Amino acid sequence: MLQIKKLSKAAFKSILKNKMRSMLTALGIIIGVAAVIVMIAIGKGASVRIQSQISSLGTDMLMIRPGSSSTGGYNRFTMADVDKIRNEATLIKAVSPMVRTGAQAIGGGTNWNTSINGVSPDYLYIRNYEIESGEMFTERDDHARRKVAALGKTVANELFPDQDPVGEKIRINNTPFMVIGVLKEKGGRAAWVVTRMMSYLRLPPRCSID
Repeated sequence: MLQIKKLSKAAFKSILKNKMRSMLTALGIIIGVAAVIVMIAIGKGASVRIQSQISSLGTDMLMIRPGSSSTGGYNRFTMADVDKIRNEATLIKAVSPMVRTGAQAIGGGTNWNTSINGVSPDYLYIRNYEIESGEMFTERDDHARRKVAALGKTVANELFPDQDPVGEKIRINNTPFMVIGVLKEKGGRAAWVVTRMMSYLRLPPRCSID
């Protein structure tokens, strides 16, 4: 115990004798510790953001694309292929076909260039999207071939700022659609339209715009 007191007293005297050097040493330690804490915080923040982005895509989602054929060109999926996967793949909870193209959405006295995704109602469940207002199109809309749309937050804000667009009319490639819902914001500024699946890249009669 006496030895500890002597060492502490000698250290304290040394610090007082060399105040500038002691201050610079302490400052270096503080800066070093602060830098380590900041780097750890940045790393954890980046990790959380990456995990959030991966989760937004669907952590258990599998995308299947048609490949090239042996005779040249590309194969195409058909609705029969989708139905076969849905009926025979027992471990799959939801299946949605998708076809994509670009278009200009017009509504609320303005326009917004976006992409069009032809999908089924299960697409929102697969991609973890939620409806903020209104509703998503259903299988009944699909069978009735209704021209309805659910807008994503970005496009809804661009076409109808400070206004709930549910019940409003929009036009996509000169085709009129009724807005039936708005998707919840989910990070980024994605701008796309989800529509009912149809052959090739014809604009389907149901859509969701993000």
